[in-house]
Amino acid sequence: MCVKLVPPHNNEAETAALGAMFISSKAAMDVPDMLRAEDFYRPENRVVFQSMLKLIQENKVVDLVTVMEELRTSKLLEKVQE
Repeated sequence: MCVKLVPPHNNEAETAALGAMFISSKAAMDVPDMLRAEDFYRPENRVVFQSMLKLIQENKVVDLVTVMEELRTSKLLEKVQE
């Protein structure tokens, strides 16, 4: 019997971190100081976080519209919708 080990993770915590970044510009600036993309277990959350970081580095607003557009232009939208 083969046992697949799953690293510790918390989907609700990942969703909460991303959600906080969407609703609060302060959180959008603070969360990247606490987390890295590698900290996200779910690949789609990692991609969304990386897109948010790119927007922050470009001094753009992080909201649903800008993140969706960033994902679309980077051809990553399909990856997070799987």
